[in-house]
Amino acid sequence: MAVTDANPPLPEFVDDYVLQEVDADYLGRAVKPKQFIHIDQSECIMCEGCVDICPWKCIHMVTPDAVSYTHLTLPTIYSV
Repeated sequence: MAVTDANPPLPEFVDDYVLQEVDADYLGRAVKPKQFIHIDQSECIMCEGCVDICPWKCIHMVTPDAVSYTHLTLPTIYSV
């Protein structure tokens, strides 16, 4: 049987760094802009493909029953 340590030792913290101002041009090239996607609920087949590829890990799947148990009135989404 494996022994687990509930309170492992803390890692050593690095404190020998130097703060520097970052060049605005470099920062503009390095930082990705926010990206928004729209998931059409009528085309969802519950495959969780969107969960797997989300680079920000902000999409989570819940069962349809979990939503119905909330007793909330969900807005109707109209497709154009």
